[in-house]
Amino acid sequence: MTSKFKALGLALIAVLAISAAIAQASQAAAHFGAEGEKYATAVTGKQIEGTITGEKLTAHQFTTSAGTVKCTTATFAGSLTKKGKELTLAPTYSGCTLAGLGATVNMNTCDYLFTAEETVSPGLTDAITVNLHVICPTGKVIEVKSTVNSCVVTISGAAVANAAGAKNQNLVGITAENTTTATPFIDVDATIDVTGIHYTTNGKCLNDGGVPQTKADGKYEGAATIDSPDRGVTVT
Repeated sequence: MTSKFKALGLALIAVLAISAAIAQASQAAAHFGAEGEKYATAVTGKQIEGTITGEKLTAHQFTTSAGTVKCTTATFAGSLTKKGKELTLAPTYSGCTLAGLGATVNMNTCDYLFTAEETVSPGLTDAITVNLHVICPTGKVIEVKSTVNSCVVTISGAAVANAAGAKNQNLVGITAENTTTATPFIDVDATIDVTGIHYTTNGKCLNDGGVPQTKADGKYEGAATIDSPDRGVTVT
């Protein structure tokens, strides 16, 4: 009887191990690509209306202790040279406010690197999770400047993704999904709900108390569509 229980236990362990391996494998193949596997492909993007954590948003917003940054226009530009796990996009923001007052967002040649992580579920291969990395040349940061007062909020990144000690790497909270109803080409819609963003204020912002602050409670929310002018952009 004992040997039968042992055999049953070993069989159960084997089944669970195989099931876990199958699930892991089915969720591992996440990539950015182009329809028909034709490269190089120009990639463009823009913010769209989306429902994020139950709230309908019409503009991307970045929440900080100095107030919320909102921009009427957010666009993205990059290219795909091959099917792969990485997509780099250069953002441009305009029509921005900080805590309801006029502001500018200067990227200072910083980019967003998006890495395809895994499919959302084994049975849903056209939706993937994506991580965000802020990539900045050495000595550069993203700057949000009030045009009404002297408040400045900066967001740092890394010259190379995941560099030791770098901030704002591997930020989670993005889901990207193929939109097959888009015409004339397939495009990708992304929902963004990224938390834990590191930023610094210059001591002249709301809630600073006159002292520069470094915090890690920033939140970036919004929705975007990513497409190409000459062929479809896909995730798998």
